[in-house]
Amino acid sequence: YGLYCLSAPIPSPLHRLAVLLPASEPGRVLGELKEQDLGATLTHEHFSLNVVNEFFREPPSHLKQFFGPKITLDTVGYVRQYPYGSRSNITFFGKEVDEAVIKEMHLFKSYGGGTIVENTSHGIERNLDLCYRVAKETGVNVIAGTGHYVNGSQNSETLSMTVEEISDLYRSDLTVGHAVPSSPNMVKCGVIAEVGSSWPITEFEKRAIQATAIVQSELGCAVSFHPGRHRAAPFEIIRIYAEAGGKIDKADLSHLDRTLQVIEDLLDFAELGTYCQLDLFGTEVSYYMLPPEIDFPS
Repeated sequence: YGLYCLSAPIPSPLHRLAVLLPASEPGRVLGELKEQDLGATLTHEHFSLNVVNEFFREPPSHLKQFFGPKITLDTVGYVRQYPYGSRSNITFFGKEVDEAVIKEMHLFKSYGGGTIVENTSHGIERNLDLCYRVAKETGVNVIAGTGHYVNGSQNSETLSMTVEEISDLYRSDLTVGHAVPSSPNMVKCGVIAEVGSSWPITEFEKRAIQATAIVQSELGCAVSFHPGRHRAAPFEIIRIYAEAGGKIDKADLSHLDRTLQVIEDLLDFAELGTYCQLDLFGTEVSYYMLPPEIDFPS
């Protein structure tokens, strides 16, 4: 059925990313990348992003005293139980984060890692300069993503964009690229990821999905979707995407372990032919704040 776990490294040359990416040469931030050179690949990662406003949830009122600006030894237990109640815990950008990411990628490389697919998209402060520096300094292949994250992370100007304007942006990110301080050349994206939507899917999010399909059908690139937290969301995303001309076997749906929690739903969805991404293992909490009615298996 194409069920797989994207956050686990899958040894080359049998890893599924080779199926998702264009058959010729997937783009990376340092230039073109041959399929056989991908190596062990993590296909849904974020080096740096700003989701504080999107993800923050107030901790229980009687525990607020333990959620200060810094995480300390005597408060870390509370943060583990309510991770989205600490702004410090969900701050993933800045110099300190950049330095930590580069150290981690050196470790990733030393343990046999080959490629990272960086899924940070428009609306949550994608950092292409950091992507370039990671690739240059560590030797890890980095494939950067384009797309738009969820409606709530976009400004009013972005929310007014037409399908044609969104398509032009994605196409440019993939074929022209961006100038960044650390690189003498334009840095291009190699995948449309991640394209986020809420539930119900908003009009802007529908246009972003349609634009994704248009550009995917033109360029043959892989795409990755972030669904809203409702069991109908993945099905609706693929319906919109397919009707706009997107190739289903080039798409994957992220976070299905918190979206399709009944095996029959997961199997029904897998029949559509997309990749099914189970990627939230490691979120070892008994109480899921986003939203609390979802239970995570241990």
